[in-house]
Amino acid sequence: SVTFSRATTATYIDRYGVLQYSAIDEPRFEEDGLLIEGGSTNYALYSNFISSSNSTIFSATEDSTTELAPDGTNTATQFTNTADGGGYYDTVTVSATEVPYTTSAWYKKGTNKLARLLIRDSLTSANTALATFDLSTLAVTDVKALGTYTDASAKIVDETTDFVRLSLTFTIGTQTSLRLYNYTAGGNGESFVVWGRQLEALPFATSYIPTTDSAVTRVADVLTATTLGNIPSGIEGTYIMDFIVPASGVTQYMLSIYPNATDYIFIRLLSTNQIQISTENADVVKINLASAVLVSLTKYRMALTYKTGLASLYVNGMLVSNIAYSGNVYNSNILNTSFKVGGLTTNTSGNKVGNYSAIKFYDKALTPTEIALS
Repeated sequence: SVTFSRATTATYIDRYGVLQYSAIDEPRFEEDGLLIEGGSTNYALYSNFISSSNSTIFSATEDSTTELAPDGTNTATQFTNTADGGGYYDTVTVSATEVPYTTSAWYKKGTNKLARLLIRDSLTSANTALATFDLSTLAVTDVKALGTYTDASAKIVDETTDFVRLSLTFTIGTQTSLRLYNYTAGGNGESFVVWGRQLEALPFATSYIPTTDSAVTRVADVLTATTLGNIPSGIEGTYIMDFIVPASGVTQYMLSIYPNATDYIFIRLLSTNQIQISTENADVVKINLASAVLVSLTKYRMALTYKTGLASLYVNGMLVSNIAYSGNVYNSNILNTSFKVGGLTTNTSGNKVGNYSAIKFYDKALTPTEIALS
């Protein structure tokens, strides 16, 4: 049987491009399949309600706080510059220092040509990370890290019909009090709409986490199933997964049967965006395969086949790597445990942020022709 759990609510983008809210223990199905994420905390307060009542407004006038938002509610904020580069900022307190953080927010397309995310030390602007985005071409035009802030990178991580979600990743220094800015690089008289700001202690943006007057944590999704009768033996078999490569840049487990460190199989995505498949039988490595570098935010089909001493890795129906081995690829004792999608079965670390639309197991090694047609 398959078991899914998540002890908190969560959000996702449905197949119609609308941000939706999911109840406790309710799976999230996006256009590209089931969304699986690890836990994360949003430190940005009043995330849905960016306004002069709970933020500091500068070089701008607040036109409306009831604009249509990505979730279909009238909670987005429109403001207009009274000088170049107007917007809002808030002071945010975080706990961990000298680690990667990611800030993100939703901006309406076409409301202002250039939008900007910026975060800085609340004591000095010398320590700053910023990124500028063109809302017409959806291109990142400028990324900087100054002072004790380092390793800045930026990208667009989500898109709906009317909004794009912009993200800026950086590593902070030792200061725990930060200023979080949502504003524009545009000139006097230009207007823009913003909603759903987020700040999390991760090197990538996860799904939106609403907050009010305190930080909110979304816990990890956990999808497990018994292996008995559900997975192929260590003698012969095929594993197939359809997945989207996340824009995370960290190593994350996609599927694992990992009762211990000497008998296991896992499929993971490395920080280099390569698939890695590894198995051990009685502390002896049997399979260790890797693909070429994959493209972020792109859908792929991965297939592993193994039989009579040869294991092969396919991506989108094409053979990319194989390896010879002896014996069985894993011990029969893992057939009586469970497998986990999006992490290691032994703990909650290494959870994958991404989507799955198909997971298939076969008790035979499919041929190259069958792989191409599967």
